[in-house]
Amino acid sequence: MTRSRMVTKLSNLHLIRWLAISFVAVLISISLISSAPGVSAQSGYEGDVTPRPNGKNGVPNQNDYEQIGRFATGVDKAAEGSEFQRADNAPRSTKGDGKIGIADLVQAMRYAAELDPLTAAGGPTVAIAAAPAGAVPSGLSPEAAREVKLGTPTFASTTVTIPIELVAQGNENALGFTLAFDKNAISNPVAVLGSDASSALLLLNPIEIFSGRLGVGVALPAGQKFSAGLKQVLRVTFTINPAMFGQVTPVGFASSPVDLEISDDLGNLIDQRIFTGDQITLNYPIPAVSALNPGAAFAGDPSSFTLGVIGTNFVNGSVVRWNGSTLITTFQSSTLLTATVPAALIASAGTATITVFNPTPGGGVSNPLTFFINNPVPSLTGLGFATIAAGGGAGTLEITGNGFVPGSVVFWNGRPCPTRFISRTRLIVDYAASDIVCAGIIRVTVVSPAPGGGTSVVQTFSIAPTVTAINPTIAYVGGNTFTLTVTGTGFCEGARIRVNGTPRTSTVVSPNQITTTINASELTQAANWPISVVSADGVTSNAITLPISDCTPATARVTLASTLDFGTATPAREAIVPRTSRTFTVENTGCQTLNLSFAFRRTGDDVTSGKITNTDDSGTFILYNTTSGANTEIRSGQVISIPGFRAWSFRIDFDPKIPAPAGRTTNLAASQVISDVINSTLTILQGANTVGTSSLTGRVETQSRFIDPLAPRQSPLVVFIKSGSDEFTVEASGYDADTNITQYAYQFYDQSGNRVGQPQSYDLNLRGLGFLKGQSFTIVRKFTARDTGLNANQVQVFFYDADGTQSFATSGPVGTQRGRIVNATTVSAASFSAESVTTEGIASAFGESLSSKTEGSSTLPLPTELGDVKVYITDANMVERPAPLFFVSPTQINYLIPTGTVPGDAKVVIVSKGSVVSTGNVKIAEMAPALFTANSDGKGAPAAYAVRVKPDNTQSTESVALFDAAQNKFVPAPINLGTSDEQVVLVLFGTGIRYYSSMNKVSAKIAGVEAPVDYAGPQGQYIGLDQVNIRIPRSLIVGGEVDLVLSVDGKPSNPVRIHVR
Repeated sequence: MTRSRMVTKLSNLHLIRWLAISFVAVLISISLISSAPGVSAQSGYEGDVTPRPNGKNGVPNQNDYEQIGRFATGVDKAAEGSEFQRADNAPRSTKGDGKIGIADLVQAMRYAAELDPLTAAGGPTVAIAAAPAGAVPSGLSPEAAREVKLGTPTFASTTVTIPIELVAQGNENALGFTLAFDKNAISNPVAVLGSDASSALLLLNPIEIFSGRLGVGVALPAGQKFSAGLKQVLRVTFTINPAMFGQVTPVGFASSPVDLEISDDLGNLIDQRIFTGDQITLNYPIPAVSALNPGAAFAGDPSSFTLGVIGTNFVNGSVVRWNGSTLITTFQSSTLLTATVPAALIASAGTATITVFNPTPGGGVSNPLTFFINNPVPSLTGLGFATIAAGGGAGTLEITGNGFVPGSVVFWNGRPCPTRFISRTRLIVDYAASDIVCAGIIRVTVVSPAPGGGTSVVQTFSIAPTVTAINPTIAYVGGNTFTLTVTGTGFCEGARIRVNGTPRTSTVVSPNQITTTINASELTQAANWPISVVSADGVTSNAITLPISDCTPATARVTLASTLDFGTATPAREAIVPRTSRTFTVENTGCQTLNLSFAFRRTGDDVTSGKITNTDDSGTFILYNTTSGANTEIRSGQVISIPGFRAWSFRIDFDPKIPAPAGRTTNLAASQVISDVINSTLTILQGANTVGTSSLTGRVETQSRFIDPLAPRQSPLVVFIKSGSDEFTVEASGYDADTNITQYAYQFYDQSGNRVGQPQSYDLNLRGLGFLKGQSFTIVRKFTARDTGLNANQVQVFFYDADGTQSFATSGPVGTQRGRIVNATTVSAASFSAESVTTEGIASAFGESLSSKTEGSSTLPLPTELGDVKVYITDANMVERPAPLFFVSPTQINYLIPTGTVPGDAKVVIVSKGSVVSTGNVKIAEMAPALFTANSDGKGAPAAYAVRVKPDNTQSTESVALFDAAQNKFVPAPINLGTSDEQVVLVLFGTGIRYYSSMNKVSAKIAGVEAPVDYAGPQGQYIGLDQVNIRIPRSLIVGGEVDLVLSVDGKPSNPVRIHVR
């Protein structure tokens, strides 16, 4: 390479590879330039300096002015003498000024462009002192000031580009300057021509680059000028030291290695110029994110993890953001950040947006990347149990494993089940009783939803069938074919009975019963067969042993006469011992146990006619086991077992009991008809086989008798009551075995026992009325005072049989005795409405002779027996519950409808001293609001009080009812609503309110005006008592007496009256 090519011209299409070129140029210059004292000037042209060292090759050209530019920017040094003389060619008028600068470059370019005529070499041959500062070249006028300064920097990644701008006055052609900077803050400058100097020659001197100075020369083509205004001359891009981001660094101008000069287009230096530096703030770059490591995590992972963020332009102070929230971040390098992600951020599946934020100045938020939070594939490690018995109740199954999420669902044989998420390792499944009705293998999987997720491997558990009983419990060698019935749980389609380990063809009758056939051909030898049940998929139950015995079968030998006559007995009023009896024996002639049952059944015309429909006669003919001195009653339907080769003895007692009046003449039970001749049949059964029968006949005395209709075995009862102001009622009950009473009569007596008037007789034909022989009856007859005499105190009643016999009974004093069972009426204890009774509501039963005592409860919980009285409620589901009792008396019982009583028709039974004294029906409503009233009748003033709330929040209570002696009852007391800043709250008490569907379904109206309900529900202190707090609207201030109605779930309460003023 020739020395003439070491100065490089740069256009706007080339960047300067200045570092390599400049260092080569410097080395070459050092090698070629040496001091040459005494060198004299030589002939030639100004500006002709190439080839070095003598030049003189003719007209100056590009090579010449580029070399002069290298001299001007200090890249090369001109040799004293002729080279210096030709290079120092400006001002042209003086053929130089003893200094090679930017003006010499301009002048040489003019020569090369032939803008000026060639000038013979002359002028100084060595450098001379510079002209005084501010001197104006000869012949030039002073010009306005111009400035070279820094433009607004721009930033890209880790670089900053600083524009060099000229405030031009319109005559500038070239500039020379040294750009000074802090090499510790910014480095590696790369310079390109500015937008307003794209055609200029750019000369750079990097010799002092490591000291933070870059020499620059910029010259427009010869003859051109910068137009007036702000012109971008140069752009210099520096690499920012990452440690200096956010710091301020100075950038200015210096005179070495290139002097600060500006030349006009004629090659004249312009002294009127300013070079102004500035402080540059080094902005943080905008980060860019290219990858995440890891890019996904499993939802619910209990541990935090480190997220690596890969990208560019990261700085010390960069932070990773997760959905906009800053994570704890560690700066690793400009391309790597690490951040700690807490476990809580990945608790649920989804996505997160990851960005990096660089601080100000500059900085900002990077592009986003998506981090995926996927549900893991669940894994199962165990179930709460390996086996569960079929047929149990509802329960829970615990699933253990890993990777569970809140959306995980347990599948039970492919069916999704309601699942409770407990933790990443635990799930709970609630199963219903219906889920474990059938035995079998249950395959359990867990499915977690997307994103991610999936289905776990299968875990299984068994629902095992259970065997609780078999029938028969024993079989015998040589026996007949029979059906083996197995009772237990879990028997469903495909189940089979295993007999002695072998599954057999079986019939599933129900989940609790399964049968199979045992053939006679199998009963060949004694054995013990285990009997179990196996499900369709192989789950086997427990086993019960079926013995195959070679013992001879049980056989009954009965010594029972085909007919038994018990003679004539007196119908029982009091217990008679002994009664007429007959005996028989049963011998078991086999070694197997003999199981027997006994049935006594009424026969005769009344049965065949259908009037007696319940023929069980075991209450009239009573069977006793008398073996070995025993005297044990055998109840109807009871099975007794006689061991092998044993004989048992039995006794039948004929015990006809006087029946109570049935209240009807059809659909009767045998025990309600005790006629003069009673025919029954005794059947002895071995299983379904009859092993003995006997026809039984008993007779009873036919004389008519007076009875107590409530307790026929007690003393006769005649009731004499005053039933009206001028009316008396006589109630008498009787029994006649042959129903041949033809007449009855009444004789009244005064308090002294003297007869009042004559006997009053009446004809009677019980058979004509449809009564059966031996059926009890009640006669009720009313008399006026004229009939009985004004002073009648007692009455004597007579029955006359067709054969002339008579019987009589005498009443107690008028009004002292109770009569037939009077059905009790049950109503709400608050409203006294029969349609206002609900679960846990307070009810009242009214009737006659309900209790022999008057007694109230003083204990909690409330008793279910009080004063020898019990009350039973049988609801619509036929569930009977004892009712808690508040109060009992002869005519009223207050009780609580038991918790759990379902809506619908219910039966009420009242028992006193062990006897039923009343029965009745009541309808249980789902909702039945009822308000208590001051008069305890469901009407008028409420059982309530008012609370006055004053502005200072003090409270006082006031009565809302007062007693009016004239009316002998409570009436509404005036409620003064007071001043406008007072509130009055009405506190009412009721029952049947607490189970409303929602509070917004509870409302109240006072005189048709809506009144706010602040509270409705249990009162809290008294069982069954509800409380309602209602604010009285001030619009009612002149209302007077008005109705208040509470509405709950659309059901209105009984209206009550209040007085508002």
